[in-house]
Amino acid sequence: MRKLLILIFLTLICGAVNAQEFNIVGKWEVKEVISPKTVENENMQNMMNGLSESTFHLNKDQTIKITSTNPTQGLRYFTMMADDAVWNFKDNTITLVDKKTKGLMMKIFVATKDDKTKFTFYESNLILEVVRKD
Repeated sequence: MRKLLILIFLTLICGAVNAQEFNIVGKWEVKEVISPKTVENENMQNMMNGLSESTFHLNKDQTIKITSTNPTQGLRYFTMMADDAVWNFKDNTITLVDKKTKGLMMKIFVATKDDKTKFTFYESNLILEVVRKD
């Protein structure tokens, strides 16, 4: 009975460890802007247009780069900010930190359900459906 309990315990631990091993490294192409669908602010809409055709490059050395086939003026500020950041992935959250000051820049919650991956940006209503492209 004791061996059975140990086996069950070890199986549960291994299952929990496997569940946490989501590999975020790679190229994540934006498939769709889920939210917001419309934006009244012209500058924000400009950034959303650029984001809708962008790719997040989460590199092994923990640098991040954001590229777009539609590099709008609004998106350029966002990409410059990312160029000055390093990322960390823990508890399904990508945390972007300034390389120099180590200050928190942004948090992105990552959720996968029904073979769909979504990036939800904390403190905003921005939700992107993304697809791994590598």
